[in-house]
Amino acid sequence: MEADRITGPAKNLLRFGAAARPHVELTVATYLRGGVSTNGFLEAAREAGLAAHGLQEQGRFDWKVVAALRELVDRIRPDVVQTHNTKSHLLMRLSGAGERTPWIGFHHGHTAEDVKQRLYNQCDRWSLRGPRRLVTVCGPFADQLAGYGQSRERIEIVPNAVETPRAMREGELAEWRERLGLHPGEPVLAVIGRLSSEKGQQILLEALARIRERPWRLLVAGDGIARQKLQEQARAVGLEGRIKWLGLLRDVRPVYALASVFVLPSLSEGSPNVLLEAMAAGVPAVSTAVGGVPETVTHEESALLVPPSNPVALAEALERVLGDRNLAARLAAGALARAAEFTLDVYVSRLRAVYGRVLALPVGPIKV
Repeated sequence: MEADRITGPAKNLLRFGAAARPHVELTVATYLRGGVSTNGFLEAAREAGLAAHGLQEQGRFDWKVVAALRELVDRIRPDVVQTHNTKSHLLMRLSGAGERTPWIGFHHGHTAEDVKQRLYNQCDRWSLRGPRRLVTVCGPFADQLAGYGQSRERIEIVPNAVETPRAMREGELAEWRERLGLHPGEPVLAVIGRLSSEKGQQILLEALARIRERPWRLLVAGDGIARQKLQEQARAVGLEGRIKWLGLLRDVRPVYALASVFVLPSLSEGSPNVLLEAMAAGVPAVSTAVGGVPETVTHEESALLVPPSNPVALAEALERVLGDRNLAARLAAGALARAAEFTLDVYVSRLRAVYGRVLALPVGPIKV
């Protein structure tokens, strides 16, 4: 997996590795550049008790990594190799290791943040012909893979999982309120995730400009290439003083605990971890109906769903939840009940079954 910190897919992988023991022995590997010996992802893997390896590279297209990946697979001799993003899919197929070891490609969706990523996305059409199975997180992503020419028989759908968050003490929350300058009883909106155009935060700012007369504060947790542009947009529409830009947080529980409403304004999603986490935290949510979101929540029961790229509909939905305590409580209760269907135990069971089908053997201890 290409990761230098705990992204959504990285979080899922590490939680799976810890939860699946002793049935699955998981080893993780990522890429290191600039002479560093470790990064946030590898440190988190080791803290979780997993074996972790860094593959050194000199730049974005260092072909020596192909040989390093092949050598690592030959040395570990796993029962299964799984790759988790476009770069890893490409390097695995180029290495030829997938021809000797059962290989599963995990498709978490595509981003288009820069030229490098768009190039890798195109390579996926070729790279993902190599794995024995493709695992993705929702029906629309399975359709996308089929549209690339991948056989439906090779595609498995395994939605992400969520853990019930540890409750925060009132003293901790009071410290966070004071730190953020939040007033008692003040409605708090929360958005968590990478700051980039496909995540739709620019649409959220347009929507919030329409309800500027209503009291609210917005907490934005996350970082990305669109941060400066979003901050400029917030200033341009007069919302700068009502938004707290929190940056990357290793622990986002305080954001959920402080939130009156969770907002997911994305233009594209798979099985969004942040929505599942908000559900498990009992926070009413307003989300765009994209990707696997409608497979995760039901409109008017466990969230309010709106069309993507529609600031008017988003503003109206936010006003409904902010102005109707009964609706907010009903959505929160429905979300909690629905979150119970996405447990880590269910996720582990589904992936072990995929391993069994790939190996064509009864599921026993597996080295991945």
